[in-house]
Amino acid sequence: MADESTNTFYGDKVYILKEGLDFMDMGDDSIVAFDPDSDKTCILNEIGEMILKSLDGKTSINEMISGFSSEYDADIGMIRSDVYNFMDKIIDSGLIAEVPAAGNQKLSGKQESEG
Repeated sequence: MADESTNTFYGDKVYILKEGLDFMDMGDDSIVAFDPDSDKTCILNEIGEMILKSLDGKTSINEMISGFSSEYDADIGMIRSDVYNFMDKIIDSGLIAEVPAAGNQKLSGKQESEG
């Protein structure tokens, strides 16, 4: 697992899908993600779709990569490379956002909902 620290640009960061996105299944193992606010469109293959659906606002990129490696019994270095390449493209599209430090977000929302 020493190989996990070779590129930590995304590593412990957590991302979430932008609210209000529309998705359309293209029927050929690809989907289109559309942001009506910016008119940006991104076509995703099934791997991109799998990564996008894993951006739940709770799971770090390293946790996601480790999970994919275990689930598909695949080389973690290859998965990391694929995920980082995808992240480069999807961040530029503006369809996802980085979640601030998880602890801060959990505390602020929890107290309000309990009252």
